[in-house]
Amino acid sequence: MSSTPPPYPPGEPGGSGPDYGQTPPPPPPGGGYGGGYGTPPPSGPPAGGGYGGGGYGGGGYGGAPSPQWSVGDAVPFGWRTFKANVGPILLAILVLLIVNGALQALGSAFGDNIPLTLAFGVLGWVVGTVLSAGVVRGALDLTEGRGIRQDFIMALFQPPKLPQVLLLGLLQGVIVTVGLILCVLPGLVAIVLTAFSVYFLVDRPDLDAIGSLKASVSLVTGNLGSVLLWMLTCLGLAIAGTLACLVGLLAALPVIYLGTAFTYKRLTGQPVAG
Repeated sequence: MSSTPPPYPPGEPGGSGPDYGQTPPPPPPGGGYGGGYGTPPPSGPPAGGGYGGGGYGGGGYGGAPSPQWSVGDAVPFGWRTFKANVGPILLAILVLLIVNGALQALGSAFGDNIPLTLAFGVLGWVVGTVLSAGVVRGALDLTEGRGIRQDFIMALFQPPKLPQVLLLGLLQGVIVTVGLILCVLPGLVAIVLTAFSVYFLVDRPDLDAIGSLKASVSLVTGNLGSVLLWMLTCLGLAIAGTLACLVGLLAALPVIYLGTAFTYKRLTGQPVAG
């Protein structure tokens, strides 16, 4: 298998729609997408060719150059989108934090019982992986102008390609853990290189777990400066949210997820609504 995933073939929709099988066209001038999540966008690639001409390192949507990316665009997009959907987004983040925290607490409560501790540890990992993928899918929906699904809480537990999501989480965990054991630095490199793998997996119906890892590596190595700048920005947002009595994380985490979805879309040459 090639280290760089193939571009979307002409005439075949990529990305994800309400059924995770379609990518919307760029929004009309002065408009948006019109309609919410339940209104499917027109199908088919944009006029002038297929998707991703030239790959993730510099190709664009429909063969055009990728739109410019900057922290000054990503952070305001995340904050603006968060404020416009503050209720549902906060609820989703609270579900993610509370469920993970509860499972970790249960695991700690049975500290003397190794089987139960391991069982809750594995359950916590599975639930955390699934919920994170569901949040990523929701963030991508917002970059596509789809709005918040009415059943968004259920959707958090039902991300697309669930078996591949779990496989990807396992592969990432093993790669990063081994890297951290090997003098830490390789693990940090692995975290950076695989940063967009979940976004690729839930956005691209043609990619599996391994293909998504390869796609993320290709995207990061082709846009290393922008990715490192964004990850440092995310680290700063997370630290700021933690210092604000942890309550700040309720704002920092949505901005990180939404800003990363924005960054993924821009660096892969896809349009962003709003």
